[in-house]
Amino acid sequence: QQRGQDGLPRVLYVLHSIYQGGAEIQLWRRLRLARQYGIQPVVVVPQAALDTEEGQKLKQTMAQEDLLLEGAIYVCFTEPRSPDEYRSPLEIESLRQVIERHKPALVHSVTFIPSLGQICQELGIPHVNTLYAVQDDFRWNTGQPDFRHCDLVQSDCWRYARRWSELLGGVPKICARDMVPEALFEVGQRKAWRDYPHAAGRPWQLVVTGTFQDRKQQLETIEALGRLKQAGVNNFQLSFYGYQQFFPEYVERCRQAIRRWGLEEQVSIHDFSSDIAGILSQADILLSLSTYESFPGSIKDALAAGVLVVATPVGGIGEVIN
Repeated sequence: QQRGQDGLPRVLYVLHSIYQGGAEIQLWRRLRLARQYGIQPVVVVPQAALDTEEGQKLKQTMAQEDLLLEGAIYVCFTEPRSPDEYRSPLEIESLRQVIERHKPALVHSVTFIPSLGQICQELGIPHVNTLYAVQDDFRWNTGQPDFRHCDLVQSDCWRYARRWSELLGGVPKICARDMVPEALFEVGQRKAWRDYPHAAGRPWQLVVTGTFQDRKQQLETIEALGRLKQAGVNNFQLSFYGYQQFFPEYVERCRQAIRRWGLEEQVSIHDFSSDIAGILSQADILLSLSTYESFPGSIKDALAAGVLVVATPVGGIGEVIN
């Protein structure tokens, strides 16, 4: 019943960054799909990020898609800290202004944003929170927060849906593995009619997606392929896709490893691309070899696209890949 003057309900989608990969990608997919169901999404991102060069690009993208975009002041946690840190009148007021402007029927956020939980509780607005991996040994330092952070915890695996529900005082939980674009199922259907899983004589096409960082093990992957090549197995091509600006020293170590193992003609590094259908259309195998994950969305995308998956059994991956 909570609707705008245009007759459409508003849903506030509160993200922890302005990027469209990683943990954010599922909320971006949801909010774009929501419009087809008569819902007007309002995208909220941290104000500091919105003021950057990347933020300006996001503004242009949102204007082209006719999506509402807001900036607000708030702190996000991928893993909780002490509840003593969760009180900020400045953040509460900033979020209050956004909420009062749009009068949402529902708020859906990703990562742990204490101030958002507090203002939603105060204003009586239903709040769904998408939460991912958290260390198994995490414990509150000074007791649970003294507010109801959300009305529903959603995660992409049961392991972390249960864990976050416990941490947040037993709030209802759901495991929803999120959506895969229809274009990826179309890729999988086309592959089913071709000579797959692999055409004889063609190099195996390997793909790794994700931000370049230690826990994603891109460096170890390069070294493993270097050892394969030394052993006489070289019928492969590997393509990395991911953000490179966050850990530039790690990216440089990966480039050095490519040169050291003589893999310049077989291993390539690319920036993050939203064209996941294009990436997976020619792929044979997706490698997901992290040491710490929740449940990588790339695994769902690859399975839909008819791509074999090789993954480490971390986080909730073992619930699907075994």
